[in-house]
Amino acid sequence: MARGKFDKQWFVTRLREREWSQREFAKKVGIDAGRISVLFKGSKAMLLHEAQSIGDKLHVAASEVLKHAGIPVETPRTVKVVGHVNGEDGVVHYVATGTEDDVEAPSGLPDTAFALQLRAHSTRLAAFDRWLVFVSGQKLHPQKLLRQLVLLGLKDQSVLLAHIRGGYQGNTITMTHGMHEVPNVQAVWAMRVLWARQVEEWTHDGDQ
Repeated sequence: MARGKFDKQWFVTRLREREWSQREFAKKVGIDAGRISVLFKGSKAMLLHEAQSIGDKLHVAASEVLKHAGIPVETPRTVKVVGHVNGEDGVVHYVATGTEDDVEAPSGLPDTAFALQLRAHSTRLAAFDRWLVFVSGQKLHPQKLLRQLVLLGLKDQSVLLAHIRGGYQGNTITMTHGMHEVPNVQAVWAMRVLWARQVEEWTHDGDQ
């Protein structure tokens, strides 16, 4: 498929919003200033890893960057944002079925994957407020996912985002969730967290 026109104005506007010069922008995204100049002239095609680096700094999807760079891209896959995580205690709160928002998914996620938004304003995790975590959606025994960040199902049916390690009693775990650490927890299941990233906006279908 033929390459389209490079939308220089879109990139210039994004830089002006942040009061970055083109040289500052090049340094922030880790791309040679000469290469950025060539890209902005539209004389060379932008590469995927360049779009990913630019997207990370502009807080937009790489597919959005590629679109404005004139690179044909397939319609990105989306997953449901099924709820949010309280940054203070790690507890997951689900939205009603049918009111979920959609967000563009990183490549390679399984069909069962979904996302959760971290709400951590006014906590020690405030730097990660509004970040999304992408979860596999596949339940495993917690002992198979030790020393990882997981979505954890407990016997009382509560669900938490937690880092887990081995407990001090048989068949238990120690979980760190929000600002708390709890030893010797008997969890029912765990789902692997596959990806976490800051997302500025997404398609809103429900009340987030």
